[in-house]
Amino acid sequence: HLKESQEKIKNLENKIEVEEDTEKLEELKVKLKEENSKLHNMLDYFYNNKASQKIFIVCPNIFSNDTRLGVYDIYDYYKSKFGYEPLVINSKIAEEDKLLVMNDFKSGNNNILIATTIIEVGIDIQDATNMAIINSECFGLSSLHQLRGRVGRDGRQASCFLHYQNANEKVISRLNILKENSDGFEIAKLDYNLRGGGEIFGTKQSGKGDLIDMDILNSELIIKGQQVFSDIIKEDIDISKLDNVNKLFDNVEKIVLA
Repeated sequence: HLKESQEKIKNLENKIEVEEDTEKLEELKVKLKEENSKLHNMLDYFYNNKASQKIFIVCPNIFSNDTRLGVYDIYDYYKSKFGYEPLVINSKIAEEDKLLVMNDFKSGNNNILIATTIIEVGIDIQDATNMAIINSECFGLSSLHQLRGRVGRDGRQASCFLHYQNANEKVISRLNILKENSDGFEIAKLDYNLRGGGEIFGTKQSGKGDLIDMDILNSELIIKGQQVFSDIIKEDIDISKLDNVNKLFDNVEKIVLA
């Protein structure tokens, strides 16, 4: 198992574009891994700097499969190469053990934490400064944006490294959205424009919908809708008596029943 994990990591290339003048994104640099560099070079860098930095390494899976690395592949790499045992947290670990792991990480007893997206929300480690997201092409942009928000929380410069395997044009376009933007709403709009919104009354979660094609992430429209809603609540208006609203519900009912 250890040998197999090492071989996977050794053979995986991390595709990254490194720019000399990487623009700060709210004190957080997002880097796409340099072409022909190896994943283990990045992992070694983290190991060599763990005395002075707290580091998250996020994996899409607990265990690996044919296309994705898992939490324990990274753990096995560190243990076999350096005799070092980083912290591990995922959904299979008991709640009391999760608390112990997070306390060890927060206190600095162990400065590398390998995790799944269980750390996406609700984690506040102020002095964490580095994050690597393995197989980042497997995550949605909203999840990637939430994850990178786990580092640089005390105002210090922080970095988020996005590892990916399938370096096609679509993958690069998606990840560059994250690299070039720090506003969550703007990221959501660009992601929607790139992949489409899917179906409202179906199961497709991407692509152009069959029934509608509208800019549902129009910020001006959303703000106007919030104002109208506030007025309705404030004035205690009975919306069932509004002709335009009734017509809207009639159309929705027809669509659902069709």
